[in-house]
Amino acid sequence: MKYMLLVSHGTMAKGLYDAAGMVLNCGEKLSYLCLSEDMDVEKYNRELETKLAEIIEKDKIYDYEDFVICSDIMGGSPCNSALALLEKQNLINKTFVITGMNLPLVTSILLEDEKLDTEKINVLIDEARESIQMLNFNSCSETDEEL
Repeated sequence: MKYMLLVSHGTMAKGLYDAAGMVLNCGEKLSYLCLSEDMDVEKYNRELETKLAEIIEKDKIYDYEDFVICSDIMGGSPCNSALALLEKQNLINKTFVITGMNLPLVTSILLEDEKLDTEKINVLIDEARESIQMLNFNSCSETDEEL
């Protein structure tokens, strides 16, 4: 079983949480924390520490589950705060931290039946990358120009 915490600037994490919940009905395996414009990093850090403590206490995630934190961007405050907290609590080696989250990645991880490891996470990341496509209906092919 997997548990995932989404962290982001603005409301991206909540949006992905809502969308994943709609697609998968997975609210019990997923939570989020957003860094809002009116929140300083210290307040965010306190809320993140509280959120992680609640997840650990309520769901016992490190006893029987894979725990994944997905962040919007590498080097951003939500990601850096999560990494610092995991390091401080000596949980960094027990948690998968992924940056650049999107809905295909979040749903793929939550749907994965196998125990997660680095290799499996990399496969899921590659699949999520492949889901990013540009649908270009404005370009004309040579055949169209001949008409």
